[in-house]
Amino acid sequence: MNDQVLYILLSVLAGFAFGVTLGWLLRGMGCRARIAALQSDLRQRSEHLEASAQQLDVLQNSLNDLKWSSQQDRERLQAQAHRLETQAQQDSAQCRALEQTVRQRDDDIADRDQQLRQLAPLEHELKVRHTTVQRLESQLRTQSEARDRYIRQLAGRVEQLEPLAERLSEKQCQIDELQRLTETLHANAGEHDSTIHRLQEELSELRRKANSNIEAPGRRLADRIPATGSSRDRAETASQHPDSGPRLSSTNPMQDDLKQIHGIGPVMERTLHDIGVTTFKQIADFTIDDVKRVAAAIKTFPKRIERDDWIGGAKRAYEAKYGPGR
Repeated sequence: MNDQVLYILLSVLAGFAFGVTLGWLLRGMGCRARIAALQSDLRQRSEHLEASAQQLDVLQNSLNDLKWSSQQDRERLQAQAHRLETQAQQDSAQCRALEQTVRQRDDDIADRDQQLRQLAPLEHELKVRHTTVQRLESQLRTQSEARDRYIRQLAGRVEQLEPLAERLSEKQCQIDELQRLTETLHANAGEHDSTIHRLQEELSELRRKANSNIEAPGRRLADRIPATGSSRDRAETASQHPDSGPRLSSTNPMQDDLKQIHGIGPVMERTLHDIGVTTFKQIADFTIDDVKRVAAAIKTFPKRIERDDWIGGAKRAYEAKYGPGR
């Protein structure tokens, strides 16, 4: 841009010098027409020079604008370069961190591969266990279906047993009433029974001292003869329980404390005494038929005797009192 301005100035000066020189030469010769032409050319050149000067101003302004814009672009580029350098440093640090992470991940992958190689032998066992689990699940489903069918069957049976439960409740009420009547009778005859019990204990002690034998364990309860209670008491009991079946008895006048057996209280003990059951040995020798007979005689269920384990309790009480092996 400076070269162009210089070139224009030199052109203007050269034109001016040429005009002056030519005018000086022609003035002396009187060539007015020539001077006019030169003056016209000079005016044209002056106009051209003014236009060039104006163009020079415009170019100078453009140059200043370009310098200012270039300065701003340089500053912006420097700031951008600084940011890029900072970003490059950060990216470099991130790359180093990523490289370290990649190395760590590679180590982790190597460890995982090693673990997978170690777990490879267990794959077959896992498949076998999976097959076993599937088989067990199938069996469980089958058992669940069978259980559901059984539950439905039980529900049907429960519905069928509800009328029986009502009748059983009525029978139980009757049994409770009979037991209350029996307790009343025994309360009236309590003193007499106490005397008999004391005498029987004394007799039992005498028999033990004399090493007498106890009643044979194989005898049936149905063939025994009553040994306790007066005829008046037996008559009252028979009148209160006319459907109690055949009476059980024992030829052994000894008496044990039957209340030591689980499930036998004072009332039940007196009831057993009334039917002739007075010793641990008798109860310990019960058979299935004996259990049924006693249950029918005392108005209870055979399952109660089995549930309370009278036989086992009698054996334990007998061994505790008389010693094992007797």
